[in-house]
Amino acid sequence: MLRGINIKDLLLLSLGNIRGGRIIYKRSKTSKLYSIALTPDVQDVINQLQSGNTLIGVLSDAELKNRPQLVEVIVQKRKVINAHLRKLGILINSKEALSTYIFRYSYANISRQLGYSKDLIAEALGHSYGNSVTGIYLEQFDNAVIDEMNRRVVDAVL
Repeated sequence: MLRGINIKDLLLLSLGNIRGGRIIYKRSKTSKLYSIALTPDVQDVINQLQSGNTLIGVLSDAELKNRPQLVEVIVQKRKVINAHLRKLGILINSKEALSTYIFRYSYANISRQLGYSKDLIAEALGHSYGNSVTGIYLEQFDNAVIDEMNRRVVDAVL
């Protein structure tokens, strides 16, 4: 739904990240700016989970304000989420251990199964693609193209 967003970035999304029908944020690892269409499915999830200023309600406003402890709080939340995902994996007899990276892996794999290029998938995930020199000459993929790929991935899952 959110192009394989990293768990740290997902936890940090706030109401301020919603602008003009899109979720706009900088990925914490790379500082790359993302602009993801706010689809009805995503809005439904936000409506169910939103609490305080955060979009999914896992971090409290107090935790967000305590900057010195925020990194450790996120690490602990990720550990708890991963523990729950591992239990879920056991319940569904998953061959692979589930973790928060499942968002990114699943997004990339489903996109590829739908026939999208590695370059487009890399762009959607925020990876650099191709040779760094060649990359200078390539235009970034238009948001509309990535939005369409994202819609098709979500449709394949739902």
